[in-house]
Amino acid sequence: MPPPEKPKPSGGSRAFGGFRNRQPLKLLAPVRGDGLLRAGGKETPVSYEIDLYQDGDRTVGNGAIDADLSHLADTDPDSELSLTLEDGVVVLVTLDNIGADGADIELHLPESGFPTPDGGDAAG
Repeated sequence: MPPPEKPKPSGGSRAFGGFRNRQPLKLLAPVRGDGLLRAGGKETPVSYEIDLYQDGDRTVGNGAIDADLSHLADTDPDSELSLTLEDGVVVLVTLDNIGADGADIELHLPESGFPTPDGGDAAG
C-alpha cells in the first residue's frame, strides 16, 4: 500500500492568497496497531497506520488499514464507519480506495482532539 498522504488544508486557494496566513501541518504522532473496523453490523479485524497532524487548532488524522475489505467495496464513500483502536479508543472514519488488501482511511475527530481510552485528549 502506498504511504498515507498528508491531509489537504481546506479553505481558500493559493492563487488568491487563501493559505497566506495558514500554519503548516505539524506531525503529532504516528498511531499503529491492530483493531476492529465496524461497518454495517459487521466487525473486521484490521491493522492500521494513522498519522495525526495539528492543523491550526484542530487535530486531523489519516493513513491506511490493512485487511481484506472487498466486502465493503460497494460502501458509500461518505459513510462514517467506526474503528476501535488497540487501546480501546473508538473513532469515526471514512474509507477510500477500498480493496482486497485494505483501504485509505480518514479520521473524523471531535474538536477536542484525539480521544484517549479514559475520555481525555492525547494529541490536541
